[in-house]
Amino acid sequence: MPTQGDPARSKAPILCACQEEGDLDRRLSRFNHLLIPELAHMSFDTWKPTPGTEAAVKEALALARGEAKFSTLVLFGQYGNGKTHLLVSIVQEMTRLKRFARYRYVPALLQELRSTFDRQDSGPDLASLQESYGSHGLLGLDDLGAGKERPSPWSIEQLEIIVNERYENGRGLVVTTNLGVRELAEKWSPRIAERLFDRRTGKAKQVVMEAPSYRTGETW
Repeated sequence: MPTQGDPARSKAPILCACQEEGDLDRRLSRFNHLLIPELAHMSFDTWKPTPGTEAAVKEALALARGEAKFSTLVLFGQYGNGKTHLLVSIVQEMTRLKRFARYRYVPALLQELRSTFDRQDSGPDLASLQESYGSHGLLGLDDLGAGKERPSPWSIEQLEIIVNERYENGRGLVVTTNLGVRELAEKWSPRIAERLFDRRTGKAKQVVMEAPSYRTGETW
């Protein structure tokens, strides 16, 4: 009869620290991704301090390092003033700290979800993608409000599912947008706007980035 400490009693492999770290690195590499190589240079190290962005940098660092009391961060402001850079910096910093995070440009995310309808390969189905984007790690949604046309009811529903899942369960979410709460409610939905611009529960934090556009030097 096997005794305590007998190999026969333990069928699970014992991993050394290096093996466990290697397994984590493999899982991180599959989950953490930017998908846009042009953004890879963006980080807190390459950020150039600009008047009007101090509060945003402070909150972004707190969220990336696990020091924030909120789980949802909304970076609000005009185009070209560094919102995307800060969002990517959060993802990069969390990856450096071996925490799960990913970046998604909102139109590309919706296109990815829509592609499951006629998928011929063995890729994930819509439910699997929704579960992944709604549940795991931190999700950075860039440019919520891109485009002039109002999204389709289907697109609105898909984004509502992801945002609501993260908001209700306190899972990390960073959103950049140039839309205020009323504009967001009109273009997307009141449900999304209420969660992202929640100022009562402490779940969400909104920061206005008042810096001018890096590209034009203008404040619109």
